[in-house]
Amino acid sequence: MDSPQPNFDEPFLHLQPSEEADIGRILEPVQDALAWLRATTLQKMPDYNPHVRIKSHAQVLRARLVAIGKFVAQYLGQSVPESRRGIAELQI
Repeated sequence: MDSPQPNFDEPFLHLQPSEEADIGRILEPVQDALAWLRATTLQKMPDYNPHVRIKSHAQVLRARLVAIGKFVAQYLGQSVPESRRGIAELQI
């Protein structure tokens, strides 16, 4: 039994314009971090050099995602009731 593969071309959630505006307002403080994350592609990483210690693509992605994730978790912890955190987290 093969399970169907997800279609990543389709959005996971369909949001109303007002919800998208709210999320944009919430994420405003981390817009620079999101832009850095968007620009973190494997092609933009420096080539391997045994004489220079550099982080791998995965390490760089993780560091940038953790910073954004901490902000979202802090926002949800302060602003959203616990019963609504799951759906709010998915929307963000």
